[in-house]
Amino acid sequence: MSFTLADGLTLKNKLGAATHDQLEQLEHPKLAQRLIELYEGRGPEPTFDTAHLQALHKHLFQDVFEWAGHLRHQPFTFEDGTQAISLKHCRRKNLFTLSTMAVWSTCHKLPIINIL
Repeated sequence: MSFTLADGLTLKNKLGAATHDQLEQLEHPKLAQRLIELYEGRGPEPTFDTAHLQALHKHLFQDVFEWAGHLRHQPFTFEDGTQAISLKHCRRKNLFTLSTMAVWSTCHKLPIINIL
């Protein structure tokens, strides 16, 4: 239940990149094109709130990541049916030393299945 491939470093991606280096090489041209579109005024309407930042992320990375524009501290379901959540982005209150499973359970009140 992760946003990364088995190596724990490379983000799951639409480009078929299997390593972090491959992903960087393949994503840069896509990102450059989307940045040009923003420069030309073809991006989301600037409101400078959370929704705007999500829309910017979606616009910039729509060709690279299935989860572009989604908040990673909330569960995301990929097209193949797998789910992911970034535990390091999980909002915790007064939680000190907890295992990954305890954090998952506390933050999301979801069943803990195959997260390790």
